[in-house]
Amino acid sequence: MKEISGGKYMRLALLAVVGFCLEFVLAFMVEPFIFGVSLNDYSTPQFIAHWTTTCIVWGLVGWWIIVTAKNKYQFNALKKGKRMVWWQWLIVVICIAVSVSVSYHKVSDHFGKNF
Repeated sequence: MKEISGGKYMRLALLAVVGFCLEFVLAFMVEPFIFGVSLNDYSTPQFIAHWTTTCIVWGLVGWWIIVTAKNKYQFNALKKGKRMVWWQWLIVVICIAVSVSVSYHKVSDHFGKNF
């Protein structure tokens, strides 16, 4: 397998950012035109449709990134690499803990401490 350069990683990362930004295009341009209301006024079925569409778009972009990496850069993103070492797992656990903590505090601030 050919070694992939940093610039190629950057291009693949930018494709991921484009995929992420497509949610904003959906939420603020396409869906308000279809539903006739802004994102703040969506009903439950409209939110379900939004997240279903978002998941499909993100899945397609993820597939596109994997195919592009394999065909254009000869980089198999799905190939198993080295196992993670303990300190990498520790960083993952810390990131999850921070994410859950921040999310919990935002929810409890919004709904009150008894949530």
